[in-house]
Amino acid sequence: MTALLLPLLAVVAYFDLRYMRIPDRLTLAALALFLLLSPTLALPELAPRLLVAGTVFAIGVVAFALGLFGGGDVKFLPALLLFVPPAQLALFSFCLSGAILLAIASVTLLRNRAPAQAAQWAFVARPRGLPLGLSFALAGFAFAALTGVRLGL
Repeated sequence: MTALLLPLLAVVAYFDLRYMRIPDRLTLAALALFLLLSPTLALPELAPRLLVAGTVFAIGVVAFALGLFGGGDVKFLPALLLFVPPAQLALFSFCLSGAILLAIASVTLLRNRAPAQAAQWAFVARPRGLPLGLSFALAGFAFAALTGVRLGL
């Protein structure tokens, strides 16, 4: 995972916790960063990343239509997956699964015990929904810690 993506992941987590939405401009920033770094990838490395991201996006659109995922989550996850080497998708999936479980536990705890001033944060004020941006950020940071942080892809 590129070190250049990590600050963006922190911003995604903040926006999703604060407003329960991931702005399109953050997804576009991730895509722009990938496009900027993609010339360093060989075609055999690039094609599977695009295939995985496209497949996850298509599944996400269906999940969004069924009301299972938010639109920002559906758009940002494929952009994030572009930064994951195909050989390491299983490890990233493990990181994401753990991050989702951690986010569920944390959000549930905070919703039940948060002080009144925390109600200005959308994830506390809304009794339903999980800010997956937090999970994306936690997974990205965990994945980077496990695989090493690089400047390129």
